[in-house]
Amino acid sequence: MSVERSDLSEQRALSFGHVAESYQAARPTYPDAAIDWLVPERTRRVLDLGAGTGKFTESLVARGLDVIAVEPSVEMLQKLAERLPTVDARQGTAESIPVEDASVDVVTVAQAWHWVDADAAVPEIARILRTAGLLSLVWNMHDDRIAWVREMEEVLGKLPRFNVEYETPQIGELFGHVESWTTSWTRKLTLPELDTYLRSLSYVSLKSPPEQAEIVDRVQAIASDAVAADGTLELPYLTECHRARLTD
Repeated sequence: MSVERSDLSEQRALSFGHVAESYQAARPTYPDAAIDWLVPERTRRVLDLGAGTGKFTESLVARGLDVIAVEPSVEMLQKLAERLPTVDARQGTAESIPVEDASVDVVTVAQAWHWVDADAAVPEIARILRTAGLLSLVWNMHDDRIAWVREMEEVLGKLPRFNVEYETPQIGELFGHVESWTTSWTRKLTLPELDTYLRSLSYVSLKSPPEQAEIVDRVQAIASDAVAADGTLELPYLTECHRARLTD
């Protein structure tokens, strides 16, 4: 059940602080349909774990929920607190969550479960969930059924990446059956915005400036053919959602 974490993956997990500004500016949000599926009606209090700059957190706040955000990076947490001052923002990790026992209805993990040591994190999440509480995981994935996106992924795919996000997460016996659901959508970007987005990806941001430039240039060349007359291109996504309920 645990994710093996190499030295490189540890670097990647800690790499987001220095790109917090570009992360917030360029990373996608999440479609409403996904949030409806991940956070059921009658939910009162949610913990957004690995919240980053609050890209998913803001959708929870918009629904009037009582939200706690936990994030290990000081820089990312500061950006979240600036943007979402009503959120209870706490520094912490999935393996050591600074939240009291049986105190939240749902734990959400957006774009972050692949950084987690599940053997340590799952009992912590179970500890803070109320009876029959829900663990909800979500990833925005590039939809490589589209030709130019597939070419882009071939460039990015030559870099070290996790495969766990492409599979049904193994959560363990403290939780019941993992349900999965996927929705598709697109976001509009300009080429400069695509540049910023690429540089916010951990497996790009860890590269040297010349290596980053080479990756970005290659992707820009691929994407340029998809630019419309208004100067934007549509980047298609599959949002993969998984949820499991705490057992008695």
